[in-house]
Amino acid sequence: EWRRDIYAPGDTLFHQDSLSSHIHFLHTGRVKLVRSEDTGRHRIVRIIEGPDILGKIAILTGQPYEYTGEVLEESSIYRIEAAHFRKLWDSDPGLPRLFVSLLAKRLDEADEAGSNLALRMIRERVAKLILRCEEKSGARGIPVSLRLSRQDLAALLGTAPEVVSRTIAS
Repeated sequence: EWRRDIYAPGDTLFHQDSLSSHIHFLHTGRVKLVRSEDTGRHRIVRIIEGPDILGKIAILTGQPYEYTGEVLEESSIYRIEAAHFRKLWDSDPGLPRLFVSLLAKRLDEADEAGSNLALRMIRERVAKLILRCEEKSGARGIPVSLRLSRQDLAALLGTAPEVVSRTIAS
């Protein structure tokens, strides 16, 4: 049985290394997935915009969450308990196909993100992020809002906030 909740900016959906008890369907809003390193550093792995599903890997593998899910803006999120989800999984052959498709998409995104960090200069990473936001908004040639703090933008791009500020200013 699906349960709908409204989350406010700053709310936490789940914590890195905790066991998954639910799968989350982000209907509207945005959630950042943050990985905390042993060094105390935090890296934004991805920003998810609704509609999308959160916690896929954890629920399918029974492993702890790899990230912390933090709400960026007011979000409508449905959740279902793991046991109920597994019953749906077993009874509906379309559900596994949907998940394979979603996971393949995420794998492509992860490959691209790894290449960006390893091969592209910060100026290229910022430009690519802006182009991706423009593409998602459908507003070609019109200024887009990144809707991220300087800290979050730096964590997403794998650099320091000062570097992001200098890059955007230039």
